[in-house]
Amino acid sequence: SPPPRLGGGSQGRVTLAGVGKAITKVVTVAEILKRRVAGLHQRTSLHTLEMDETFEPKEEGLNVVRRKRRVGAVTVTLCGDVSRIDTGAVGYQAPVPEDEVTPRVTAKTKQKNKTNEPGAKTDNDDEAREGLGARKAPKRGKRYGRNLRGRDRRKHMETPPPPS
Repeated sequence: SPPPRLGGGSQGRVTLAGVGKAITKVVTVAEILKRRVAGLHQRTSLHTLEMDETFEPKEEGLNVVRRKRRVGAVTVTLCGDVSRIDTGAVGYQAPVPEDEVTPRVTAKTKQKNKTNEPGAKTDNDDEAREGLGARKAPKRGKRYGRNLRGRDRRKHMETPPPPS
């Protein structure tokens, strides 16, 4: 199936903004969206904000401290319609090629890929699970490499682990 696209109209544009430590999260979310939704044009702008901080004293007799500081900020605009974004602006990025866009695997898409037989397992299920980063839980207990340094070491080394 083709990769998903961002709808037209007022819903065809997304703006992400972050200040300070949130800048990295905004960039990460934008990159994830670009690789999940086909045809997204990106425009990134960097700027600074001036923040006024006021510190009230806890003890009487002390002065109120006011401080101005500058904080970095980023705004990322993602748009599916090229006519709604300035392609000549500094910070413009063209869409990711469609072959690099991978739609998110959900329970519904997994269900479409399965056969109609209940309990039928296909090779696609294992591949989809590996693609999502799922992994088997590690085996636990004394027989699997932990806690074998004590007095019961020989006993556990002689007893084979149960079949999995």
